[in-house]
Amino acid sequence: MSRSIILACAFIFALLGAARAIAEAPPEFLLAWGTYGTADGRLGQPRALAMAPDGTIYVAEWENHRIQQFTPDSASVRTWGSPGTAPGQFNHPAGIAIAANGDVYVVDSYNHRVQKFDALGTPLLQWGSLGAGPGQFRYPAGIAIAPGGDVYVADRENHRMQVFDASGNFVLSWGALGSGDAEFVFPSAVGVDADGGVYVAANNREMKKFDPTGRFILKWGSFGARPGQFSEVRGIAIDASGIYCVDGENSRIEKFDRSGAFLTEWGGCCNGAGRFYYPFGIAADGNGRVYVADTFNHRIQKFGDASTQTRRTTWGRIKALYR
Repeated sequence: MSRSIILACAFIFALLGAARAIAEAPPEFLLAWGTYGTADGRLGQPRALAMAPDGTIYVAEWENHRIQQFTPDSASVRTWGSPGTAPGQFNHPAGIAIAANGDVYVVDSYNHRVQKFDALGTPLLQWGSLGAGPGQFRYPAGIAIAPGGDVYVADRENHRMQVFDASGNFVLSWGALGSGDAEFVFPSAVGVDADGGVYVAANNREMKKFDPTGRFILKWGSFGARPGQFSEVRGIAIDASGIYCVDGENSRIEKFDRSGAFLTEWGGCCNGAGRFYYPFGIAADGNGRVYVADTFNHRIQKFGDASTQTRRTTWGRIKALYR
């Protein structure tokens, strides 16, 4: 076989490999908002974010020890919280999740507790303290709400997952320090799909899937920067199209299907539009829009279908003329 034919075949195989590596196009950059500061609309290390049923975006600010609410198009709605240990105060909030009824659950990491609020930020209850017993925490991180209302918390430095009901009552836990199928190294993020599948990210650079009771189902990933690899997953969001993982140290978002097959990625360092500087949190609205907490750029970035965004904006302006 001639050298030219060999090179041509190698080129074709490389193209086929690239096609397999990227199964879908990444979403387009739509919008970014936020700069460093404490005033309304400014952000201090946004660490986690979640979307409420009414479309409001809740952002947990690590450095400002507060929650800030925004519209999907960047307008600040309200802020609540301050540094401290009283109900409604925070010491580095690290995770946030919204229940179907609009209640807000916040992981108050350095206070080793979870706090629950109504949609306006009124404290409803809290649970947890420093320790390793059932219902205790050691620097918890991620949080997710299951379809039935149970609350899953990544108990980071206890190397385990804990599950509670909506009233904060302990239900079950699983995990220990290690690399086994049901073991973790600093679990930092959790997501739950519509069928109750639980996805957990740990610093052993793997994604693991469990059933609602903690029974291991599958895992994928390894250390690195290639598609399907990770260097510290910090956030998880799930919609009908797949699972979004915030690969913090690689400054990118990776997307997978529910079996762990790689679909696409986007981002890169450091501060241009659509690029990230150590992102942490992520939320998907179920309609193709994805919001990312670009933590050390102190901003939120929004991605999706630009043509859909343009149509929605134009139609909104037309309707406004006739109000």
